[in-house]
Amino acid sequence: MWKSGEVKSSYLIPWEVQVANTNTSNYLWEKDNSSLMVVQAGLYEVQFGFYTDRKPSIQMFVNGDIVLSASGLNQYT
Repeated sequence: MWKSGEVKSSYLIPWEVQVANTNTSNYLWEKDNSSLMVVQAGLYEVQFGFYTDRKPSIQMFVNGDIVLSASGLNQYT
């Protein structure tokens, strides 16, 4: 969970609080780091939500490649 509302350099969002982790040996995270590591290869579903007073521009990267992009309201690629 991102609680502070502050971003890191390059506008990366740091993970600050772990809310749930169903497999701590597979889903690795480090406080204040902007990335997560998944050990076991496979098909994963990712869900996220951002609640803000501005139109956000959000990108999700997998292995350095953009795999999901959302900008403004109701715009997805």
